[in-house]
Amino acid sequence: MPSTPIPNYPVIMVDVRADGSAHVNVAGRHVDYPAGDIAETRTAVIAYAADLARSMNRPVRMATSGPDGIWKLAVHPNGTVTDRAAENAKPKRRPRTVLEQPSAAAAGTTATIELTPALVPALVVERSDFVEAAPLMQRPPVAALPTATLTFSTGAVARIRAATLLGRRPATDGEKNTDELLAIDDDSSTISKTHARLEWQDDGLWITDRQSANGTIVDRPGQKPVELAADQSYQLSAGDIVRLGEVTFIVSMDEADQ
Repeated sequence: MPSTPIPNYPVIMVDVRADGSAHVNVAGRHVDYPAGDIAETRTAVIAYAADLARSMNRPVRMATSGPDGIWKLAVHPNGTVTDRAAENAKPKRRPRTVLEQPSAAAAGTTATIELTPALVPALVVERSDFVEAAPLMQRPPVAALPTATLTFSTGAVARIRAATLLGRRPATDGEKNTDELLAIDDDSSTISKTHARLEWQDDGLWITDRQSANGTIVDRPGQKPVELAADQSYQLSAGDIVRLGEVTFIVSMDEADQ
């Protein structure tokens, strides 16, 4: 499969335990799977990740840990699972895939597939294969991701779902954990090149002033305006009006997409 960049957000964090139970955390939403057959649990978790990938119409990152080691994977909307090999450190023992199945030939052992570049296509599993091959445990609904809509005084509208830098010509300048760059038209020239950062945390949407020249101010109805200091973060709410220089935007919290 061709290598396609996958946004850093969200990452599905999976902890699979020896008793077959598992815990999934994606963007602060937690799902638990009961103890049982470990292969069935892994299959159910992949199906869950594929549902999320389909809802976003793109692959998503998945980091798994379990009895056989730690893996960084990508799950695609059609259920394909690929190894993000470039990010995986060399394992101390022979690598095994998250899709491994118990061997019928040897009780108490596990059949393995080595993760080499030539064998990565062998990890392709169509949805009909892994969902219908055997009855699965009841899967919880996909954890929907939060989004916010920003309506700018310039007439522009933007949706925020991931870590985003805002400004006239925003640049990461080597900053990690940034998924989007949002350029804002500014005839007044009062917005800095990289003015502010927006990111989702477990408790909501936060804005951080990026040492802007003309400041970041949050106006909340019924409260005194809050002017952020350089590098100060502030949690936003629906209805807030944010001023970046002479440009403003109104924050709306959206129903999470399914």
